[in-house]
Amino acid sequence: MTIRTRTATFVALLALAIAPRLDAQSSKITVTIGGGAHAGTYEMTALYCELHADQFPPIDFEANSAGTSETKGPASISFFTGSERGDGFGVSVRFHVKRGERYRYEIFTVPRNVYPRGRELTPTGSGTVTVKQTATGKTASFRGQTQDGVRMEGVVDCRRRAS
Repeated sequence: MTIRTRTATFVALLALAIAPRLDAQSSKITVTIGGGAHAGTYEMTALYCELHADQFPPIDFEANSAGTSETKGPASISFFTGSERGDGFGVSVRFHVKRGERYRYEIFTVPRNVYPRGRELTPTGSGTVTVKQTATGKTASFRGQTQDGVRMEGVVDCRRRAS
Protein backbone atom coordinates (compact mmCIF):
# COMPACT_ATOMS: atom_id res chain seq x y z
CA MET A 1 0.00 0.00 0.00
CA THR A 2 1.40 3.40 -0.95
CA ILE A 3 1.63 6.34 1.41
CA ARG A 4 -1.04 8.15 -0.62
CA THR A 5 -3.44 5.18 -0.33
CA ARG A 6 -2.80 4.84 3.41
CA THR A 7 -3.37 8.56 3.92
CA ALA A 8 -6.61 8.50 1.92
CA THR A 9 -7.83 5.47 3.87
CA PHE A 10 -6.96 7.12 7.20
CA VAL A 11 -8.73 10.36 6.23
CA ALA A 12 -11.84 8.43 5.11
CA LEU A 13 -11.96 6.44 8.36
CA LEU A 14 -11.39 9.57 10.42
CA ALA A 15 -14.24 11.34 8.59
CA LEU A 16 -16.57 8.44 9.32
CA ALA A 17 -15.60 8.41 12.99
CA ILE A 18 -15.85 12.18 13.46
CA ALA A 19 -18.96 12.93 11.38
CA PRO A 20 -21.52 11.77 13.96
CA ARG A 21 -19.77 13.74 16.73
CA LEU A 22 -19.71 16.92 14.64
CA ASP A 23 -23.37 16.53 13.76
CA ALA A 24 -24.26 15.95 17.41
CA GLN A 25 -22.43 19.15 18.36
CA SER A 26 -23.91 21.34 15.59
CA SER A 27 -25.21 24.74 16.58
CA LYS A 28 -28.34 25.93 14.80
CA ILE A 29 -30.75 28.82 14.50
CA THR A 30 -34.46 28.85 13.76
CA VAL A 31 -35.97 32.17 12.66
CA THR A 32 -39.59 32.98 11.85
CA ILE A 33 -40.23 36.06 9.73
CA GLY A 34 -43.83 37.18 10.26
CA GLY A 35 -44.37 39.29 7.16
CA GLY A 36 -42.94 40.65 3.97
CA ALA A 37 -41.88 38.79 0.86
CA HIS A 38 -40.00 36.14 2.87
CA ALA A 39 -42.56 35.26 5.56
CA GLY A 40 -41.90 31.79 6.93
CA THR A 41 -39.73 29.74 9.26
CA TYR A 42 -36.11 29.01 8.39
CA GLU A 43 -33.50 26.83 10.09
CA MET A 44 -29.78 26.85 9.43
CA THR A 45 -26.79 25.06 10.92
CA ALA A 46 -23.94 27.27 12.09
CA LEU A 47 -20.89 28.08 10.09
CA TYR A 48 -19.63 28.97 13.54
CA CYS A 49 -21.13 29.75 16.93
CA GLU A 50 -18.78 31.16 19.52
CA LEU A 51 -19.44 31.38 23.26
CA HIS A 52 -17.42 34.04 25.06
CA ALA A 53 -17.45 34.38 28.84
CA ASP A 54 -15.93 37.84 29.28
CA GLN A 55 -15.95 39.30 25.79
CA PHE A 56 -18.35 41.05 23.46
CA PRO A 57 -20.46 39.44 22.11
CA PRO A 58 -21.14 36.57 24.54
CA ILE A 59 -22.94 34.59 21.80
CA ASP A 60 -21.86 35.09 18.18
CA PHE A 61 -23.58 32.96 15.50
CA GLU A 62 -23.07 32.89 11.73
CA ALA A 63 -24.68 30.55 9.17
CA ASN A 64 -24.39 30.73 5.38
CA SER A 65 -26.24 28.87 2.67
CA ALA A 66 -24.37 27.09 -0.07
CA GLY A 67 -27.22 28.09 -2.38
CA THR A 68 -27.35 30.42 -5.34
CA SER A 69 -29.57 33.40 -6.07
CA GLU A 70 -32.37 30.95 -6.95
CA THR A 71 -32.36 29.46 -3.43
CA LYS A 72 -35.66 30.05 -1.62
CA GLY A 73 -34.19 30.17 1.89
CA PRO A 74 -31.86 32.74 3.44
CA ALA A 75 -28.38 33.26 2.04
CA SER A 76 -27.15 33.88 5.59
CA ILE A 77 -28.28 34.47 9.15
CA SER A 78 -26.18 36.31 11.75
CA PHE A 79 -27.02 36.68 15.43
CA PHE A 80 -25.27 38.06 18.50
CA THR A 81 -26.20 39.04 22.03
CA GLY A 82 -25.22 42.20 23.84
CA SER A 83 -24.55 40.48 27.15
CA GLU A 84 -25.23 37.38 29.21
CA ARG A 85 -28.03 39.30 30.95
CA GLY A 86 -29.96 39.86 27.73
CA ASP A 87 -28.92 43.47 27.10
CA GLY A 88 -30.13 43.43 23.53
CA PHE A 89 -29.32 41.41 20.45
CA GLY A 90 -28.63 41.72 16.78
CA VAL A 91 -30.09 39.52 14.07
CA SER A 92 -29.74 39.82 10.33
CA VAL A 93 -31.40 37.49 7.81
CA ARG A 94 -30.23 38.03 4.23
CA PHE A 95 -31.83 36.67 1.05
CA HIS A 96 -30.62 36.69 -2.53
CA VAL A 97 -33.34 38.33 -4.60
CA LYS A 98 -31.69 38.28 -8.02
CA ARG A 99 -28.14 37.84 -9.12
CA GLY A 100 -26.19 40.54 -7.30
CA GLU A 101 -29.20 41.83 -5.31
CA ARG A 102 -29.95 41.04 -1.68
CA TYR A 103 -32.77 41.72 0.76
CA ARG A 104 -32.15 41.96 4.48
CA TYR A 105 -34.30 41.81 7.63
CA GLU A 106 -32.46 43.26 10.64
CA ILE A 107 -33.00 44.07 14.28
CA PHE A 108 -30.27 45.61 16.48
CA THR A 109 -31.32 46.39 20.05
CA VAL A 110 -27.97 46.44 21.86
CA PRO A 111 -27.60 49.69 23.83
CA ARG A 112 -24.61 51.79 22.76
CA ASN A 113 -23.02 51.58 26.23
CA VAL A 114 -22.71 47.77 25.90
CA TYR A 115 -20.57 47.83 22.74
CA PRO A 116 -16.79 47.96 22.93
CA ARG A 117 -15.61 51.48 22.19
CA GLY A 118 -15.57 52.19 18.47
CA ARG A 119 -17.86 49.30 17.46
CA GLU A 120 -21.24 50.88 18.23
CA LEU A 121 -24.19 50.25 15.92
CA THR A 122 -27.24 52.46 15.82
CA PRO A 123 -30.16 50.50 17.27
CA THR A 124 -32.87 49.66 14.69
CA GLY A 125 -36.09 47.88 15.40
CA SER A 126 -37.10 46.64 18.82
CA GLY A 127 -37.25 43.39 20.74
CA THR A 128 -36.16 41.26 23.65
CA VAL A 129 -33.80 38.34 24.14
CA THR A 130 -33.44 35.68 26.84
CA VAL A 131 -30.15 33.80 27.24
CA LYS A 132 -30.04 30.48 29.10
CA GLN A 133 -27.22 28.13 30.03
CA THR A 134 -27.76 24.54 28.84
CA ALA A 135 -25.84 21.31 29.34
CA THR A 136 -24.33 21.65 25.85
CA GLY A 137 -23.78 25.43 25.67
CA LYS A 138 -26.30 28.28 25.59
CA THR A 139 -29.60 29.12 23.98
CA ALA A 140 -30.91 32.54 23.13
CA SER A 141 -34.59 33.16 22.38
CA PHE A 142 -35.47 36.45 20.72
CA ARG A 143 -38.58 38.27 19.58
CA GLY A 144 -38.92 41.66 17.97
CA GLN A 145 -39.65 43.67 14.90
CA THR A 146 -37.58 45.40 12.27
CA GLN A 147 -37.58 49.14 11.77
CA ASP A 148 -40.08 48.52 8.93
CA GLY A 149 -42.45 46.63 11.28
CA VAL A 150 -41.73 43.04 10.17
CA ARG A 151 -42.00 40.63 13.11
CA MET A 152 -39.16 38.18 13.72
CA GLU A 153 -38.59 35.61 16.42
CA GLY A 154 -36.26 32.71 16.85
CA VAL A 155 -34.05 30.46 18.90
CA VAL A 156 -30.29 30.03 18.71
CA ASP A 157 -28.79 26.82 20.08
CA CYS A 158 -25.08 27.58 20.44
CA ARG A 159 -23.19 24.46 21.44
CA ARG A 160 -19.74 24.21 22.94
CA ARG A 161 -17.21 22.60 20.68
CA ALA A 162 -16.13 19.13 21.70
CA SER A 163 -12.58 19.19 23.01
